[in-house]
Amino acid sequence: MGKTTRRGLMMQTALDSPKVYQLARELAEYTGESVPEVVARALREQLAREKERPQKASALAKQLLEIGSECASLSVLDNRTPDWGSIDPRENRGGKGS
Repeated sequence: MGKTTRRGLMMQTALDSPKVYQLARELAEYTGESVPEVVARALREQLAREKERPQKASALAKQLLEIGSECASLSVLDNRTPDWGSIDPRENRGGKGS
C-alpha cells in the first residue's frame, strides 16, 4: 500500500464531497490539469482575490475622501436659498379651497 502524504490526505479530505470532486474533475478535463492541480490553482486564485479586496475598498475610500475634500474647498458660486414655496405641495396656490 502506498504512503499517504499530509498533502495527499488533506486533498483527499477536501474531495470527499461528491459535488466538489465532480467540479474539480470537470475543470481538470477542460484544462488538462490533474484534479489536485486544478484545486490548488482555484484556491490560489480565490485567495489572491480575497487578499486584494480590502486593498480595493481602502483605495476607493481614499478616493472618496479626496473627492469630498476637493468639493469642500470649492468656492460657493450661488449662496441664495432656493424658493421652495413655488413647488411646495403644502401651499395650495390657486387650487381647490383657495
